[in-house]
Amino acid sequence: MIGEMKTSNPFLTKRILRVEGFVYNGLGFIALGEETKESIKTAVEYFGKHRDISKAIGNDVGVNVAEQNIVLAKSIYGGGSKVCNEETLEKSQEWYKHLVEKYGEESQTTVTSGMNLAVKLDETNRAIEAERLRTKLAAVCKRVYGPDHGLTKEAESDLQASKVKLIR
Repeated sequence: MIGEMKTSNPFLTKRILRVEGFVYNGLGFIALGEETKESIKTAVEYFGKHRDISKAIGNDVGVNVAEQNIVLAKSIYGGGSKVCNEETLEKSQEWYKHLVEKYGEESQTTVTSGMNLAVKLDETNRAIEAERLRTKLAAVCKRVYGPDHGLTKEAESDLQASKVKLIR
């Protein structure tokens, strides 16, 4: 596909391959949306191509996204939920741990991943664990980025919303 385009510029080649990966990811979601057994198999193939391209160019985020999408598609294929299950939660936990080790807890990438993990914790009925993580993320954001930063505001908003859910 796009990756077959030849260029002498390695940066451009990597960007072209990254776009190809995103295209496969999008095609995977289109196929997933058809909700037939055959289309879900096709979605897994597309997500697999996204993962393979991402691995080839060293795009860790792309690999993680593709692997989580594969788990989601296989869950749906098996009659499972379209929301988070134990396997997608585990992948998210592994990814968050990886980012903490690679970039530290203060990285915007890590904080965003932590916020996504908190959502998955909620979806798997782990509201208290999700609130603890959100409390930690909000404190990190406030300390590192300041109270007026967009990420801080988002983290604090998520924390407040989770507290309201726990009260209900």
